Amino acid sequence: MNNSGSEILAVSGRVDAERAPELEEAGRRILVKDSMKLIVDLGAVEYVSSAGLCALLNLAKLAKTRNSRLILCGPNPSVRQILKLSGFDKLIPIVEELSEALVA
Repeated sequence: MNNSGSEILAVSGRVDAERAPELEEAGRRILVKDSMKLIVDLGAVEYVSSAGLCALLNLAKLAKTRNSRLILCGPNPSVRQILKLSGFDKLIPIVEELSEALVA
């Protein structure tokens, strides 16, 4: 989905060691294009493991080197807590609603 230079990557289920490479690869495919902003929609994610956090961190680094932006959107309270405890709220913008992410 493209909206004014934004690409939305919807993720669901558990982002663990098995699924994290899939997330990172999908994000990389978007970021190597001329996308100005990658919005990772976490609304349907139940759990993020350290492997999932690593994938998100790698995407954030890639976005930075490409002068793009990575925004996380709509994590449930437990996923938000994992992100906050890991310090991701200071590294990557996290917003509640997709509409916020599109204008951020």
